[in-house]
Order: sequence, then C-alpha cells, then structure tokens
Amino acid sequence: MLPQTEHPVRKIVKKINQPSQKKEKEEYVRDVFDAIAKPYDLMNGLMSFGMHKYWRWYAVRQLGIFPGAQVLDCCTGTAFFAKSSARLAGAKGRVVGFDFSAGMLKYARQKKNNKPNTSPIFLQQANALYIPYKPAVFDFVTVGWGIRNLSDIDQGLREVHRVLKPGGKFACLDLGRPVNPIYARLFYFFFFYVVPQIGKLVANHYEAYSYLPHSLATFPKQAELQSRLQQAGFEKVHYINLAGGATALHLGEKPESLCKNTA
Repeated sequence: MLPQTEHPVRKIVKKINQPSQKKEKEEYVRDVFDAIAKPYDLMNGLMSFGMHKYWRWYAVRQLGIFPGAQVLDCCTGTAFFAKSSARLAGAKGRVVGFDFSAGMLKYARQKKNNKPNTSPIFLQQANALYIPYKPAVFDFVTVGWGIRNLSDIDQGLREVHRVLKPGGKFACLDLGRPVNPIYARLFYFFFFYVVPQIGKLVANHYEAYSYLPHSLATFPKQAELQSRLQQAGFEKVHYINLAGGATALHLGEKPESLCKNTA
C-alpha cells in the first residue's frame, strides 16, 4: 500500500489529475521536466541503480524490432529508448522520438548516435495526446516512463494504436506496484523519502523528485493498465514485472485484421 501522506506535492498531483485539469497537468509536467533535463540521465541511473538501461534494452528485445523497421518513441526524454531501438532497426530503419519538453529534447539532441549500422533518430517536439502522424505508419511504438505523465492516459493509448500498422507492437515501461509486501515497504520508503533528497542534492530540485513518487498514487496498477490497453484496441496484452514489480513492462499488438485506415 502506498504511503498515506498529506505531502504538498501529493495534493498538487491529486488536483492536476482531475478531468477538468488537463491543461494544468500538461503545464506542470512540462515545467518539471524542463527543470530536470540536465541531470535527468544521472538521476535515472541513481534511482534505478543503473538498471533503467537494461530495462529499455529488454523491452525493445521483447518487441522483436527487425532491420528496416519504422519505430516511434513517445515521450522520448533524452532518447535512451530511441537509441536502443535504432540499434535493432539498423541503417535502413527509421526511429522517431518526440517529447513535449523542449528542455529534454535539447539534451537528447546533444547525444550522438555514431554507432555503425544503426537507424538515424529524428527528434521533434510534440504532444502524445495528438501524435502528428497519419494512421498505420509505424511497426513499433515505445514509451518509457511517460504514460503516467499524460493528462489523458486513454487518449494517449488510442493515439498509439492509431499510428501503429496492423500487427504492429507497443511496449510501455513505467512504474508499477511491488508484489512482495516486505519489498514494497522498502521500495516505497526509498522512493517517497530518499529519492526526493537525492533529487535535492544532485539535481537541486526537491519538488520534481517529489512529484515522481507521488504521481504513482493516481497511476493504474499493472492489471488495470493492461485492461485499459485492451479497451484502446490492443490484443495479446500482457505485462512483465521488473524489479519485483516496482517497474512494469506492458506489451500489446494492434490486430492484423484492422485495415490500414482504421483509427
């Protein structure tokens, strides 16, 4: 069970997750990520004990990305997920990464993708609720720790479904709920009380790294998110718990039977 607290950031999270507060949530989340863009990769490494790179690589391997594939990475951040996909899509593939945070994209563009036989990565600023591509364009879509920050998760999932080709696959990495109750207590203590202090020391941003754990309070549990993927039109939906359930990978496919012009 999540810690019950009247933390000021928890109150903000509850408020901006109201259906009438979509614009306010988008603005708040954008400001948070613009503020932490520079130390973002370092903090991800510290918070996950370096495991976030492995989880992304595991996710793209589960998708089965093939040479020449067209891949979209939503909420790309500093493009870690996009780079993992580019390695598998190869020189004839194409990887597009978008984010609505200009600050995150600034640091994503500073990363050079100079490895041979990898796809070029095209970065752009966009909103995951209104993906700027026609239906049935991509073979694969990924999102890492981004769905939770959308002001309308269901609309975001429908947009992913729309831009996937029939038979296309989707991978979503995000926070989950630990399965073991003893481990859960340890994880929540670290996540809710230690991470904000690390954020304050390393990133000079206590509020941003308080938002991160408190955003879990309104985020669907693994089984509920699986159900919402199915409601968005995905089939073969399942999830894999990583780190004992603290992180979860959800996978789904767009049905082959849908014609290419189906939204």
